[in-house]
Amino acid sequence: MHRVFYDSNPPNDSIFVSFVRHDILNRKSNQEVSHMFPPETKVLVVDDSKTMRKLVINALAGCKLTLVQEAEDAADALPMVEAAAAKNENYGLIVSDWNMPKMQGIEFLRKV
Repeated sequence: MHRVFYDSNPPNDSIFVSFVRHDILNRKSNQEVSHMFPPETKVLVVDDSKTMRKLVINALAGCKLTLVQEAEDAADALPMVEAAAAKNENYGLIVSDWNMPKMQGIEFLRKV
């Protein structure tokens, strides 16, 4: 299964969400991912499960993405994104869980 959802409301916002089965993702070569996101890409991983955050961070490290920060929910992540933007140090990639307490992932991504 690979599903893509894209919603755009220019010039206000755009949302791009992709769902990829884990076994399909593992078949992608690290080199392919490295071409999409260079090693200096700043990444934010948002998930209420510490285990899932660690799994994602390890997968990102395999793709040579090591500038990774993590947040345990979207409510914590939003001020991190705002602070990074204020310093002109935006995240190049945000990996977010969909279903989290305090704020859903889709709500977070719409605000970003």
